[in-house]
Amino acid sequence: MNFNFLCTKDWILGDVPLQLWEATTADGPTANALLTRFLHNKPMFYLDNFLRCYLSYLSADFLVKAFSLLGLGLFIFGVYQAIRQRRKWLLSIVLMTPLFPLFQFPAANLAQGVLLYGSQLALILFGLQQLIKILIQKFRAP
Repeated sequence: MNFNFLCTKDWILGDVPLQLWEATTADGPTANALLTRFLHNKPMFYLDNFLRCYLSYLSADFLVKAFSLLGLGLFIFGVYQAIRQRRKWLLSIVLMTPLFPLFQFPAANLAQGVLLYGSQLALILFGLQQLIKILIQKFRAP
């Protein structure tokens, strides 16, 4: 498992000022100040970076690194089955847990190792259980 994933609140807070500086200097000294302020505002940069970090914890690349390609397939199947069976509690847990490592609460390694991976593993196991149930029903003798 990859415990060195560095997309956290502190990384965002340190990187956004650099992104703003890069974006405003790329406009040059002759650019309209109002247009520069409209295009390069802090809330949009923070929102963009927080969404990028949040979604990176649910990305296929992250899931393959943590659980292998089979785990990714079972995760997707688990999401499909949870939506189909209206298991809102399971989906809400999986969608809420990326907030813990992002905000480094309670601790970065604990949040990522137990809460994030645990919830994703629970959805993978749910997908595996549903797949086994479907296969048993399909191959059961009539």
